[in-house]
Amino acid sequence: HDALPICDALQVRLRWTTDAPLGTRYKVFVQVLNPDGTLAFQRDSEPGAGLELTDQWQPGAVILDQHALLIPDLPASESYTLILGLYDLNDASARLPAPDGDYLRLASLRLLPR
Repeated sequence: HDALPICDALQVRLRWTTDAPLGTRYKVFVQVLNPDGTLAFQRDSEPGAGLELTDQWQPGAVILDQHALLIPDLPASESYTLILGLYDLNDASARLPAPDGDYLRLASLRLLPR
């Protein structure tokens, strides 16, 4: 568990690579889920703050991608979950498959009271 103070920012640093050209522009979603699995807060953007469009990625290149999520005033708990995934820019319901279904589970988070 990573412990985070409420009303702070959660920094997520990602490194992407592909072994084949991508013909689609994808958005990255980074979400924190409540203990019951519902959405607590999120950030969606194209990689590299919109400067590293997925349809321009070259095979083997490493794409650095940072996301900052402001943690809202939520109840302190030890069972929030950080997930991420990709979806088609033109269809938010068209998520790419991942190990956990249509997202990747990154970490369990513990939110500390103020």
